[in-house]
Amino acid sequence: MKLSELLPAAPGCRVRGGRDPEIAGISLDSRTVRDGFLFAALKGARADGCDFVDDAVARVMKTEGGILWALKNYDGDVMSDMVASACGSLAMMTSVLVSPNGWFEYEAAHGTVQKHYYKHLKGEETSSNSMALIFAWTGGLRKRGELDGTPAVIEFADALEAAALQTVEAGIMTGDLLLLAEKKPSNRKVNTEGFIDAIADKLKGII
Repeated sequence: MKLSELLPAAPGCRVRGGRDPEIAGISLDSRTVRDGFLFAALKGARADGCDFVDDAVARVMKTEGGILWALKNYDGDVMSDMVASACGSLAMMTSVLVSPNGWFEYEAAHGTVQKHYYKHLKGEETSSNSMALIFAWTGGLRKRGELDGTPAVIEFADALEAAALQTVEAGIMTGDLLLLAEKKPSNRKVNTEGFIDAIADKLKGII
């Protein structure tokens, strides 16, 4: 079953991460969460599922992903940010808000570049990771292409994502990723503009 098939039964649902994943199963018990499962943190007769969200987060961090959980808005914000930070960098996480009415909103995680923005205002160099913002735009473009039946728009979104990933895999990174990456002679830190320019160069080679 796809996530989109479950949404009509969950008015006001907020989804963070993923596009329309396949749901392998649904669990109300964090101890039984497996890859591809939907974890619903609901209040029951004996316990409140929200009290066990931290356990679900710990289990997600130990897997390769593929897990989706249904949470209250605030819990979803906090816990998804925790997972993103634990897995590398908050600036690598993109959120997708899905409405039962068929409305979609793609966004990057909030509050990731405030300090960099203040440095920019002072004329200082920054090394801001724009991956989440890029993937928010590509997610929106891809969905627009699906809705409008314009494959060229979808292909451009796919190409831009591929260019962004190839840039990082080639060792061209912003400061946050360089600290986490495997140490290689080919790795090099670039500033905010340099990172975007590097992705643009990769994109030209794809399209």
